[in-house]
Amino acid sequence: MKRFLTLILVAFCFAVLGASQGYGGCPQDKDEDQLILDLEKNIAEQEKLLGVLRARYAKLLSRKKQLLEWIEQEKEKLRQQGASLSRQKVPVKLPPAKISSERKAGPEIRAVQSQPDLAGDKSRKLQESQDIKRLDFLIKR
Repeated sequence: MKRFLTLILVAFCFAVLGASQGYGGCPQDKDEDQLILDLEKNIAEQEKLLGVLRARYAKLLSRKKQLLEWIEQEKEKLRQQGASLSRQKVPVKLPPAKISSERKAGPEIRAVQSQPDLAGDKSRKLQESQDIKRLDFLIKR
């Protein structure tokens, strides 16, 4: 029992000593002036941080504005290029072999191309005449 009372007495002494040193559990035990100074320091630090953040934000906004202007300029350039390309007529160039063959053939090929039925009739007549010659040859054998 003596040991128990001794332990309680020692614990009580440490609690009283701690409370007098300012290590109490409640913030109300602290000196009010010290509390106010701590809060003012904290507010000053937060104001500094806020100033830095505002400066960074202003830089970011100006950079964003510059980038948007640059994008608009590039879009305008692309529109102008598209408009100039649509205005220009691109000439269709045929390979030289096709041009020369059309010039050499002249109106005969063009006439045959414009009248496909006549060309088909001629080829059918030619085929029939060849078939008749083959049949005559086979019959003579």
